[in-house]
Amino acid sequence: MADDDTCEACGKKGLVSKNVKDFAYPTPMGQVTIEGETPLEECPHCGEIFLPGLLVEQWNRLILTHLGRKEGGFGHKEVQFLLRVLPFTKDEFAQLLEVDVERLTALASGAKPLDLRSQEVLKAMLADYLAGKHTVH
Repeated sequence: MADDDTCEACGKKGLVSKNVKDFAYPTPMGQVTIEGETPLEECPHCGEIFLPGLLVEQWNRLILTHLGRKEGGFGHKEVQFLLRVLPFTKDEFAQLLEVDVERLTALASGAKPLDLRSQEVLKAMLADYLAGKHTVH
């Protein structure tokens, strides 16, 4: 959310605070409907929506927890979400997966499938993150 009522997208003043029921939260895996009331600010000029950062962090953690319980491997959309949400750089992800950044990009785009070892490393990274540990120093 902006510190004042100025839209960060279009620069115009006049953000409107409101609550939205059953908000459709966009993720690389598709929209996730957040049930109940969601506080947000919306720009009446450009339509941009701003959510409180803490709320987004909570939603992302819930989605990560769900992914951590998932049976089977991750698809490329889930890899995109992990890359966006986990506190690692692309270089750190690549280092842990023992691939170069170009290969990591191909894995995240779906151009190359994740091998079993990469799946296991991503699951371990996610488990460590959810447990409050970090695997990259």
